[in-house]
Amino acid sequence: MPGRFQHLLCSLLHRRNISAGWSG
Repeated sequence: MPGRFQHLLCSLLHRRNISAGWSG
């Protein structure tokens, strides 16, 4: 997988985690 795509996924997951209220 391209590093850019992986970075985007990580960013999206991090945002979703914050939205969910996780301490991840």
